[in-house]
Amino acid sequence: ADVRETAGYVAKSEKYQHLLLYAHGGLNSVEDSARRIAAMRDTFKANGIYPLHFMYDTGLLEELKDVVLGKRSDAQERAGGMTDWTDLLIEGATRRPGRALWREMKSDAARAFADRNSPGTQTVAAFIEAFSRANAAPKKIHLVGHSTGGILHAHLLEALAAQKVEIRFASVSLLAPAATVDLFTRIYLPNIGSGAFGMNEIHVYNLTDEIERDDNVGMVYRKSLLYLVSRAFEEQIDPPQSLLGMQRYSKDLEQLRPNKLFFYYSNGRSTSSARTESTTHGGFDNDPKTMNSVLKTVLGKSGVPRPFTKESLSY
Repeated sequence: ADVRETAGYVAKSEKYQHLLLYAHGGLNSVEDSARRIAAMRDTFKANGIYPLHFMYDTGLLEELKDVVLGKRSDAQERAGGMTDWTDLLIEGATRRPGRALWREMKSDAARAFADRNSPGTQTVAAFIEAFSRANAAPKKIHLVGHSTGGILHAHLLEALAAQKVEIRFASVSLLAPAATVDLFTRIYLPNIGSGAFGMNEIHVYNLTDEIERDDNVGMVYRKSLLYLVSRAFEEQIDPPQSLLGMQRYSKDLEQLRPNKLFFYYSNGRSTSSARTESTTHGGFDNDPKTMNSVLKTVLGKSGVPRPFTKESLSY
């Protein structure tokens, strides 16, 4: 009932011209996600955007940290220090527990949209129904997903397509998406462009491979989380699984739909033309350049009435 009331309010409100479905990474705790939501909410609303946040506490981040940290001493002892060989040992040692945790996380994302009675499906359906009423003010709908949020939104799109819902998303922004390239080419890519269902454009924000290799997991694994997922946690690891959020795999997609599919890579340096300046996998939603780029995409213009600031994104 509360969701339907909120949907009805947003649908009739002239204050909001956009609905933003924001999927946070599934490795965040409830507390971390709540802080992110609180930090973003006022800025989104001040720009005429009503944010609807998807958050789910799998508890996996702490478990993954425990798994990685638990293998540190053994890996260091065998490798004689922290080297690339240490990373290989950690990948092997964390493979079995990490794969089980990663499988659970992806299952949780899929469960939100498993059928018409699933909570995610019902929530989105309430807004779609409200927006279709005669007294509804025009609204554009957008998707933003960070890390595993790109997986969750894939299941959202799959569920809506299966139900033959006629809906077009004005934009999709994926921040360091943990989705596989296969999932992207199967669900996202065919639905870019015109038609009764799909999205008008997709924007993908990634780290360069150099910065990805300078990232770390728990100060033990000396590359980004996506490297660990690709090489150890996915079902296919030989060769490593291709993930959309990694430059080494996404670069081959850049020319597929040049007018509808856009890739931006952070090299960790600040420049006036940069669309993102994140220096870590988890840092995209703390980065003003990234979040203001998302705002410009949603609003469809270069100027933003109230931009995100470093202070507003410090949480």
